[in-house]
Amino acid sequence: MKTLFISLLLLFCISPTSWGQQNACVSGQTFKIVVLGSSTSAGAGASHPDSAWVNRYENYLQGINPANEVVNLGVGGYNTYRIMPTGFVPPLGRPDPDPTKNITAALAENPDAIIINMPSNDVAAGFSYAEQMFNLDTIISIAELNNTPIWVCTTQPRNFGNQAQLDLQWEIKDSIYAYFNPYTIDFWTTIATPGYTIDSTYDSGDGVHLNDLGHGILANRVIQTSILDSIVSPPDTMDYGIIAMNVNPSVCGDSLTEVQLIVANLGLDNPTPTNVDLQSVNTIFWTSESDNNLYSSGLTSCIADTLLFTINTHEVGNYQLTATISNALDSIASNDVVQVQFSTSGHPDPYILNDTLCDPGMAQLYTLTNIDDHVFWYDDTTAAPILEDELLTLPFIDTTSVFYAQVVRGNLFYSSDLQTTLNSNINFNGTMFDLIATDSIVIDSFDVKIFSPGMQGVEVFYKSGSHLGFETNSAAWTYLDDAFVDVVNQNEWTTVPIGGLSIAQGDTVGIHIRMQNTGSSLSYASVPSPITRSTPELTMVTGSGISTNFGNNYYPRDWSGGVYYHHGYRALGDCATEKLEAIAVVSESELLAGNDTIIDIADTLIAQASTGFNTYNWSTGSDSSSTFIPAVDLGMGVHYIDVYGTDSLGCQRFDEFVVAVADLVGLDEQYMAISIAPNPTKGEVVIHAPATSTIYFTDLNGNRLDVPQKGWLTQYSLKHMASGVYLVHILLGNDHFIEKIVKTE
Repeated sequence: MKTLFISLLLLFCISPTSWGQQNACVSGQTFKIVVLGSSTSAGAGASHPDSAWVNRYENYLQGINPANEVVNLGVGGYNTYRIMPTGFVPPLGRPDPDPTKNITAALAENPDAIIINMPSNDVAAGFSYAEQMFNLDTIISIAELNNTPIWVCTTQPRNFGNQAQLDLQWEIKDSIYAYFNPYTIDFWTTIATPGYTIDSTYDSGDGVHLNDLGHGILANRVIQTSILDSIVSPPDTMDYGIIAMNVNPSVCGDSLTEVQLIVANLGLDNPTPTNVDLQSVNTIFWTSESDNNLYSSGLTSCIADTLLFTINTHEVGNYQLTATISNALDSIASNDVVQVQFSTSGHPDPYILNDTLCDPGMAQLYTLTNIDDHVFWYDDTTAAPILEDELLTLPFIDTTSVFYAQVVRGNLFYSSDLQTTLNSNINFNGTMFDLIATDSIVIDSFDVKIFSPGMQGVEVFYKSGSHLGFETNSAAWTYLDDAFVDVVNQNEWTTVPIGGLSIAQGDTVGIHIRMQNTGSSLSYASVPSPITRSTPELTMVTGSGISTNFGNNYYPRDWSGGVYYHHGYRALGDCATEKLEAIAVVSESELLAGNDTIIDIADTLIAQASTGFNTYNWSTGSDSSSTFIPAVDLGMGVHYIDVYGTDSLGCQRFDEFVVAVADLVGLDEQYMAISIAPNPTKGEVVIHAPATSTIYFTDLNGNRLDVPQKGWLTQYSLKHMASGVYLVHILLGNDHFIEKIVKTE
């Protein structure tokens, strides 16, 4: 099975209007159209050959069938005498036919149809009404004798300075309608003013030729004529085919990407079941999906239908779409399968790394994503971003804080270009022109029509302000960049990348582009006056031709090329995530196990720690939130009970308290006679105890401390001691009392 394979970037195959003939069978046949004409059909006035009406029409026809062809025999300056048949002898003073560009040459191409486009050169040359109509009638008659359909375009408006010429243009237009209808094409309406001149909207600037908008109107008029419908042959076979597959995926892809299939019965009536299958394969991950549509009774002869499918292209990938139409009686397999390939960058799928602090301090939040993605941090969903970086480092925080990360894929700016024209008639070493920024922009590259083939060095200079008046002053110019490029086609533009040139809003910058080799040349055109072209962000005014090393200046000249730049701020790039929550959690857990205490040797202490911890680890061996402490297990003296706890965030907490074990039976009266004040104390403490008592101080680890006694009272000074908790030991006979005392600043 023969497969038609197409691979484009954004728009695949053709748009639905490109094949929009009433008779779908035109897509199953190939056609050759020959155009006879002058400068308009040759493309004059259009900024680029692709914008000329003949090339637009050919592009349209090849959208219906890539094998379709338009042979353009148009030559600038030609008139109806030049396209008369070979052997024709013109009247005295009239030009001879061109045997390579005339009706004879057109018929030699064995075309399916011919189009004549002679806009105004006959009137400009002073040829009479009768001459022009005779020539057209002769040419049409010869085509008809050869069974070749021929269409005649009307004359076009032209800014003649003579009213008689304007009127003659109008008369010829009317007569073409009257004599050759319905094989006529209207090249007058919309383009002409009531005074028979060119509407300025469509004037290329010379009053003769049309600009891109004008050429677009001409192309549409030819398309609307539906020539192929008139010349298509009736089918004589059984043939189902896929006319086109159209898909316009977003850069990032979409879960509901639309695929349009245009299918048709290109043969005889065939009311048998016909199935259409669509398969999509992501060749990066080798995932696939498929769908189908069944015509249970087929389609009527030469009727097309449009099917809409949806596929999932959300994931990054190289997608291959294959559409197949099948019918048991189909006799032509070459148009049964169409394939399209495209790539998507996918949508960002970040992973947010939150942070946990067990104690107040600095935190870090991190976003894992594609290396080319942009990560923006926000402290509020409605606020402006506070940082662009994968990592957000927070200053000292003591409470849980919430931030938001948004991941953007694609450039954060808009890209645009401003082009001149491919038309040129001079090849020289260098050119100059001015750029005026109506918005702040950055120049990324230039397109240059280079006449010298092969590897060429191109140098770029710039200056602040206009180039005018500084064409030969090398000191006024600053070197910007150079590039070596391979010039493959002298008739097309070659891209010259540069490192980037920023132009602030409102600034004018002169640009000088020259060939590094003094023997090499680039192309431009001699024009009667400077030409200004604009986009919303940039205005270009051309320009000058410059000889080697800032030599001679030739003005005005219109350089052939383009400027590529970026501008503005595109906050969401090609696609972006929502603002995703990122949390820096500060643990607020606190572990409290109990107060220091004294218990009798015969008692049991139950200690209860704070609840809500995931784990507990007591020095007593318990792993629950509480522990039982029999005093007898501890023994007489001072003991330290520790507990460690781990909270839900994994933070470990610690607490400790003192348990003093003593024989407290019968000591109440003696204990009542003991007092310590003030407690807490900043320095001095008075201890009242029986006169026979012995008093000393220790730290919590039992280390004895030197605490001086003052005066005749039991007054002690703790001023030299650090803040903290200490123990006062009072020995009274065989009894040992322990009290806590707190020293503060």
